[in-house]
Amino acid sequence: MKLRLLFAAIPFVAISTLALAAEPSCLEYEPAEVTLTGKLKRYTFPGPPNFESVAKGDMAETGYYLQLKKAVCMNGNPDSADSYPQKNVDFIQLFLSSQQIKKLKPRLGKEISLKGTLFARHTGHHHAPLILKLAEQAEKKR
Repeated sequence: MKLRLLFAAIPFVAISTLALAAEPSCLEYEPAEVTLTGKLKRYTFPGPPNFESVAKGDMAETGYYLQLKKAVCMNGNPDSADSYPQKNVDFIQLFLSSQQIKKLKPRLGKEISLKGTLFARHTGHHHAPLILKLAEQAEKKR
């Protein structure tokens, strides 16, 4: 009887394992480095205390973003807070040092390629599904 149950469970385990398998065309989270290309933009979103409206008193959180030409997907762990699977992501928030901001500012509105590592949105300060932490000297002019 136990052997029969074991053989009955094998197809379900195999299907579950396949569902969690990484898609080869998807990107990987940090520590893997990626290069993404898109239009560099600056946006302001509402921050603390309510993350709802700058006009109603929330702090303005202005940051740099990359609007991708082509959406990406991410392999990941469904149980992770900052590296879960995602599909059809075309809007990336940039995690930048003050030096990197100065360097990128003249490129606003232009197409640019950036290299770095990715993590998933996991706080109210993250305003895009993915955050790209730029590597030093990561800008590639196009």
